[in-house]
Parts: sequence; structure tokens; C-alpha cells
Amino acid sequence: MRKGLAFTGLMVLAGAAWAGDAVVVVRGSAGLPEYGERFEEEAALWAEAARTAEARWQEVPPTPEQGKAVAAALQQAIEAKPERLWVLLCGHGTFDGREARFNVEGPDFTPKDLQQWLRSWQGPLVLVHTGSASQPFAKALAGPERVCVTATKSGSEVFSTRFGLPFARAMGGELKADLDQDGQVSVLEAFLDAAAEVRDFYQSEERLATEHALLDDDGDGVGTRSERFDGVDLREKPGQGTTAVGDGARARRVVLVRSAEERQLTPEQRARRDELEMALEDLKKQRDSLDAAGFEKRARAILLELARMYEQAEAAAAAPKGTGQAPR
Repeated sequence: MRKGLAFTGLMVLAGAAWAGDAVVVVRGSAGLPEYGERFEEEAALWAEAARTAEARWQEVPPTPEQGKAVAAALQQAIEAKPERLWVLLCGHGTFDGREARFNVEGPDFTPKDLQQWLRSWQGPLVLVHTGSASQPFAKALAGPERVCVTATKSGSEVFSTRFGLPFARAMGGELKADLDQDGQVSVLEAFLDAAAEVRDFYQSEERLATEHALLDDDGDGVGTRSERFDGVDLREKPGQGTTAVGDGARARRVVLVRSAEERQLTPEQRARRDELEMALEDLKKQRDSLDAAGFEKRARAILLELARMYEQAEAAAAAPKGTGQAPR
């Protein structure tokens, strides 16, 4: 059993700018010992993934007045100015028909509380709530540059969930979750892999599934279930035109444990690469409405910029240490 007065951390540099990602895990109130062991295992998997990723890591374990400790940990992470902020809620949730809550020691906190604690963070955010009644948190926190993953499709799915452990394992780089074989596991791939594992469990046990995971990364707060994907590609959403990118386009490019090739890119290059790849996906959706020459011209411009970027990153990585050679 790990102990801590307020929160525990690895690689915590309070008050200093952090070049990589920041990961804050909130380990909720367990209720029963079996759930406590599960939440500890889930948090440990995230700790190992953060360590491998060389990310700033904080865990907020169950302690009296845990909500205040969560607010303090988030503020510390925000002040470190990371490249991306990850907020992971491992525990139980409740829903009274009007408001969802995440169960902690002391007063439980709501989506509005989490919104308030994150109000000063304007950068990229990944919010993962792997507990019951989790969807209202994604609905409240969704927005531009935000990826939200929940274990349930609504607040009404209030039974204990199984989604958290397979999702954490996948985010640590589990090979079977790497659907596009690029040497790393994205949030989208982890979501699809974990949802499939949960679905297989209920089918093998011949039980009615009481949880259906959702992913939202287009900012509308609605979310999409795993069944709407073919591999890592989203089938057209009901009621949307063919130009809609929809959920999955951003999450597909967000990883915690990066491949060797990914680590060659600077944060600025990664951000630009993501913009270009999402623009290319959007362009593909518009293909039928464009003439062939226009489509080819726009696609070529994007692909050439991507190629130049990777060439620059490879040249910088190959340069002898201490030469001061900058990317061209």
C-alpha cells in the first residue's frame, strides 16, 4: 500500500517549466478492498507509462479532504507549463439524475469542480475517467484541443467498470493495441483495444454489458463509441456530411509513450505535424467535391511539408552532440 499525506509524485519539478507532458492521476475512494487493489494497479500502470515517457507525474491517493489535494496537484501541473496535461480519474462515480460525482475521501467532486480547477489551463488536455457514471465529465470538459475518454456512455451506467486496467495497459505501449503498427499506442488505439477487451469479457461471460466506453475529441461533448470505428478510421456519424472529421482524428495522434521517431520531433514540430495530418484527413473527406487537380495540389503541399519536417528532425538527431547544428 502506497502512502502519502496529500499526493505522491515522480519527476516533480514544481514551479519550473516542463518540456514534456504532465500526468495527474486521481485514485478515488475504493469502498471495498478489491476495488482498492484494482485502482492501485491502474495507477501503477500509469506511473510506469509516465516514467517511460519521462513525463511529470503526480498521484493523488485517497486522503482526508482529497478534493483540495486534487485542486493543488492540478495547479502545480498547470504552473509547470507542460506540452500536454493528462488528468486521469481512477475510481467510482455516481449520478443522481442531474449531476455526476467522482467519489473521493471527503466531499465528492463534480464536473463543474473539475472545470473550475482547470480554468487557467488553455493547452492540450487529455481527460480520462475510467469509472462508473463518467460520461458527464467528458460532456462538461470537452473543447478545442481536448481528448476525453470515459468508461460509460451516460451517467446512468452506474455499475462498477472494467475499462480502466486494459486502457492503462494499452497506453503503456502494449503491442497488441498498436493497430497502425507505428511503434506507439495512441489514445484512440488504447480506447479501441480496451473497449474490445471489455466487450469480449461480457460476451464470454454471457452477461449484459453495463458499460460502453466513449471518446470525444472534436469538442462537441457527444462522444463516439468504439463500434463506430473501422480500425482507426471513423465511419460517418449519423446526420453529418462527408466533410466532417468527427471523433478520433485528434486522439489518433496523441500518445504518452512515444516511439523513437516521434521523440526526434520538437514539441513545435509535433503540433505542426498534427495540424497537417488533420488537414489531410479533412481534405480526403472533401475529395468528391474537389476537382482532381485541386485535390492533388493541396495534398502535395501538405505531404511535402510533412516530408521536410521529418528530414529536419532526422538531420538534427543524427548531428554530433555539441555541434549546435539546428534543423534546416
